[in-house]
Amino acid sequence: MEKKEKKIRAQPTTAQPTTEPTTKYRSRGRGGVWVENDGKKVNLHKPKGLTKVEWVIKNLGLNDPKLSWVELNEQSIEQEQIDRLCDALSKNTYIKTLRINEANLGDENSSRIINSLKSNQSILKLDLSKNSISEKGAKAAASLIKQSTSLESFDLSLNSLDAICTEEIISSLIENKSLVSLNLRGNTINDKGVQKIVQAREKNPNVHVKIEGKGIHQSVWKTLKATYRQRSSSVSQVTFKDACLQAQQEGGCEFHHSKLMIVGQGRAGKTALLNSFANHPCTSTGTKSTIGIEEQIWIIDDSEDGWKLGDKNTENLETQHCIASRISEIMNELVDNTTANNKNENEN
Repeated sequence: MEKKEKKIRAQPTTAQPTTEPTTKYRSRGRGGVWVENDGKKVNLHKPKGLTKVEWVIKNLGLNDPKLSWVELNEQSIEQEQIDRLCDALSKNTYIKTLRINEANLGDENSSRIINSLKSNQSILKLDLSKNSISEKGAKAAASLIKQSTSLESFDLSLNSLDAICTEEIISSLIENKSLVSLNLRGNTINDKGVQKIVQAREKNPNVHVKIEGKGIHQSVWKTLKATYRQRSSSVSQVTFKDACLQAQQEGGCEFHHSKLMIVGQGRAGKTALLNSFANHPCTSTGTKSTIGIEEQIWIIDDSEDGWKLGDKNTENLETQHCIASRISEIMNELVDNTTANNKNENEN
């Protein structure tokens, strides 16, 4: 009888499983609230009778230390709700990710939301793309960037920012040390704005400003590209150990338990391949050819090697497999992002 695959979800710690409904690391809905529970992100299901907007405002107002992620994408938010949303955001001290994209906020309401976060030192990611932001929103965004010591990612793509607005926002980067990603694609930028990016990267070489190169003088564009070639955030410098630690903190992801069978003729290199998984030399003098079937189980190790052989009775082995799957996701995301950045630079 064929053995069915076992579906597993990792636990980042050895604590008892929570009875609350769980979701994957990356959210999929257009509106909702996520909290951190035992290191994992948990989706709080909206009760009947409340709209998504009201549900978000209510949870923000509670200022729950576990609150981590809020989304109101493509939601229709009334003016009275904007007032209460801004009030809740100004008093909340725990939110880490706020995404309100394509919500038709307009310049005035977008600037109010940005201003409500000025005193917040927990926000890490802010997404206000596709909201027709222009002059007022640009001034608020520049002010937030100057003051924030926590914000790492700010998405203002596909808004109505002219060259003066983008230049003002970019200039604020000189006074910021935390931001690593600023998305201004789909907005207008000129040569002077690009020169401001170069100046900002002299102060903070880790910040990456995403723009479109249309209308930019070739010599100015080459100068900007040269600064990115020198940046220190390439995938080759992201260690496997860092990915291990991140996965263990976040918890694993859904994982279909499977086996890998390596088959080949004698002296074909099967053992060398297994050695490479553990960062051991692929070949060693006097290695005997494997006879029969050899079964090995691999687990995650906190050492620089990353992997090590584990025995079949290793505790939390299933959790280790799930965390290994999350590590794979993290490394793939890093590779995809770097590949995309390089492709955009080459195209422009």
